[in-house]
Amino acid sequence: MSVCLLQMLKTLTKCRPLASTPQLTPTNTMQSTKQAMVMPGSPFRVKVSPGQVRAEKCTAKIMGFGTFKAGDDWRADITARDELENVRRDPDDIFTVTVKHLDTASGVLEQVPSIFLASNGTHRASVSVKISGTYKVWIRIKGSLISGFPVTFDVIPGEIYVPHCLEDNGEINSAVEAGTDVQVVVALMDKFHNAVINGPGADQRSGNMTD
Repeated sequence: MSVCLLQMLKTLTKCRPLASTPQLTPTNTMQSTKQAMVMPGSPFRVKVSPGQVRAEKCTAKIMGFGTFKAGDDWRADITARDELENVRRDPDDIFTVTVKHLDTASGVLEQVPSIFLASNGTHRASVSVKISGTYKVWIRIKGSLISGFPVTFDVIPGEIYVPHCLEDNGEINSAVEAGTDVQVVVALMDKFHNAVINGPGADQRSGNMTD
């Protein structure tokens, strides 16, 4: 019996399990994770471009606020945006600026396209205003108004321009006696022929002709 028992023990020693579960060491675990996450050719870059321009998302910053003087340039820097308000920097986005003088019956004063500024990717709207009064401005792209427009602003006369000031008096060139009062009406004008009504000396004055 002892011989049989010894043979059985030898047989059991040679036996191996049919299947074994591999033991995961920390090194094996890390390698398995990397193989599951990294794809061939990655990492890689994806460039997402802005969508189509949307007028209602575009914004404009007016350069200077309040009242302008005749001869000043009314300017606004326009930022083009898509539906999700991503900024577009495309020179093909053309904005149309329409300016109307509300105090005259001439209708639209000027209609000009915007200028693309490559330095910062914005668009510049610029209009020279020379007639005093109230103006209204529309900025459109593809026929639609951008956000915040139309707007109005006022233009006042510029500085008195002496060559454009007129003297109107029927007897000013007539011979008068010394000591006679003569009234001289002076129309004070600026460089663009706007009447200056609030400037220094912009009123009617009468004086004594002593010489």
